Amino acid sequence: MFARAPVLGSILRIRGPAENPASGLFSMFDQTVAALSALLKAKKVSSVELTQGYLDRINKYKDLNAFISVDPERSLAQARAADQRLAQGQGGPLTGVPIAQKDIFDDLTGALIRSYDQVRIGDPLKEGTLMGPLIDTRAVLNMQKALEAMKGQGGRVVYGGDVLSGGLYDTGTYVVPCICEARND
Repeated sequence: MFARAPVLGSILRIRGPAENPASGLFSMFDQTVAALSALLKAKKVSSVELTQGYLDRINKYKDLNAFISVDPERSLAQARAADQRLAQGQGGPLTGVPIAQKDIFDDLTGALIRSYDQVRIGDPLKEGTLMGPLIDTRAVLNMQKALEAMKGQGGRVVYGGDVLSGGLYDTGTYVVPCICEARND
């Protein structure tokens, strides 16, 4: 429903007994996922109410830039759909619980690059070789064309993709494994 980081706290009115009987309020951000799931199942709170609470808190602290992007309309539409599934007795334990996705792209890309740096390219029959050649030079050409097409559509090669040469690599069929960043639209 959201993207990037955990949200700060909020107060949300629930129906029925509350942790603070004097106020009838509870902090939804002090609840575990299991507790929120139980509140949803008991119909003490709706997914729309939880989601709106998170959205309000995100908006209140937007100057902190904790989120890359927030889509309130989509989040609330998903919450309404979750509430409908729950009303029909469908859905799993996480149905209706709002989530925030952490942006892990840079960390994941770095880890992949470190792993790819360790890939031993060479004769696939030799022990320790992790990657051999592509099937033929046509496969290499097709790969290079695909990379160029991806770049032409706004993507980029983050790592590798180069054709190797010299010695064993003079066959023109050995390439450095490739990591690409492509557009998602």
